[in-house]
Amino acid sequence: MTMKTMTMFLFLTMPAALDLTSLSPSFISQVRDVSNRILSTTDAGVESDHVYSYMITLFGQWNDHDLTFTPTSPSIRSFNDGIDCDLSCAQADPCFPIQIPPEDSRFGNNSKSCIPFFRSAPACGTGTTGHVFGKANIRQQVNALTAFLDAGQVYGSDDAQALSLRDLTNDFGLMRVNDRFTDNGREHLPFTNTLGTCSTRQKITNVSGVEEVPCFVAGDTRVIENIALSSIHTLFLREHNRLARALRQLNPHWSSETLYQEARKIVGGYPQVIVFRDYLKHIVGPDAMDHFLPAYPGYDENVDPSIANVFATAAYRFALLTLQPLVFRLNESYQEHPEFPSVPLHKAFFAPWRLIFEAYNAWRKFCGLSQPQNEEELAQVMDNPDLAKKIIELYGTPDNTDVWLGGVSEPFVSGGHVGPLFSCLIAMQFQKIRQGDRLWWEKNGVFTNQQRKSLAAVSLNRIICDNTGIRKVPKDPFLFHHQGTSYISCNDIPAFDLRPWFKIGE
Repeated sequence: MTMKTMTMFLFLTMPAALDLTSLSPSFISQVRDVSNRILSTTDAGVESDHVYSYMITLFGQWNDHDLTFTPTSPSIRSFNDGIDCDLSCAQADPCFPIQIPPEDSRFGNNSKSCIPFFRSAPACGTGTTGHVFGKANIRQQVNALTAFLDAGQVYGSDDAQALSLRDLTNDFGLMRVNDRFTDNGREHLPFTNTLGTCSTRQKITNVSGVEEVPCFVAGDTRVIENIALSSIHTLFLREHNRLARALRQLNPHWSSETLYQEARKIVGGYPQVIVFRDYLKHIVGPDAMDHFLPAYPGYDENVDPSIANVFATAAYRFALLTLQPLVFRLNESYQEHPEFPSVPLHKAFFAPWRLIFEAYNAWRKFCGLSQPQNEEELAQVMDNPDLAKKIIELYGTPDNTDVWLGGVSEPFVSGGHVGPLFSCLIAMQFQKIRQGDRLWWEKNGVFTNQQRKSLAAVSLNRIICDNTGIRKVPKDPFLFHHQGTSYISCNDIPAFDLRPWFKIGE
């Protein structure tokens, strides 16, 4: 797969809503019943959104991987009486298997009686590990990443990982790239040392003897989860190296370390600008932007930017319902690529060679929203009596409703792509991320006035133009436009101005 191909599908449409006409009336196992009766749909039932592009989903996942990662250590899967959570259907912490009803439409007559599932690793001193400090308490999960928008998914979240991703064979301040393959001369992500979980080519193509390739490596281990995500990682790897080379031309006396750190600092500022200026307004809507995210108020050392569990596990997972059943791959004219056709999503995972929760009402109260107490009130909140009826049948009361299901069931706020609850939770989390970051790009002393002026003009379109073969892009990459309408030439998008970095540092 070429990078040009991978980037093209980012501008395609995303699903607009679920088709609820095929819900099964059976109810046996609640988790599977929620899936079958409320969240089930078919590929044919997925409707395209003609307002937002698929970049909303894909950029959102890439951005999320800068903020949250919940570790699940293999060592905790089988410590309880020697039970292996992957093989057993016994419920013994940390195993929490999902029972499969006998007539489950997805599994049919499959001999398996459960879906293996195990809990996240508990934060030290929470849950039963609280006994170490005197008594058990509420279990909390671990966030293995920093809570800041700093392109950690590109560079890694610790020094050892960051160093392993650097090209130390020269003094140019570059990131490591693939030493076997290029995309028409452009760089690909480097490989890991082993094939690992990415040996999927023979299995997916059903062709024996074809060469397998290792997984890609980046600052986040989920880089190879799907080929669309890998493409965005590739884009920003190339952008770092493009900047490092340009900075070296400006300042030939700079050391490799200075080149690397200055390029990294610029790239780290990109998501801060793009997420707040271009992305969030499409998600949370203008009201939440005005209330939670007005002009930058400055750094506040008393603001805790840590990621809330409800954000990591529910609110910022709204995009799970915006996935398309296909990963579209188009050529430079935005037509189906003749060499690299679109692939089903389930065949795009771990395939580099192609390249719960606190209750719903509690969180509504937290956000100052009404708390529906019965089916009628829930139907008003969701503007969907049939859906409210099914939720009450499954959960008994709105108070018991899972916050993710309740959140994604709400009608979108005006100008946004989530309902009122998730609009509040997402905007509030980003408010804390920005105000609690002592290295935020707008904070005095982080960048010079002229450097901030350059960063304020950065655009995702310009990054795509500089690092792919695409020459025309939508004016707003997060909005859907039919080919030929509102597309602009890369020549008409101002280049990133690096002059403020001329002869600074050592």
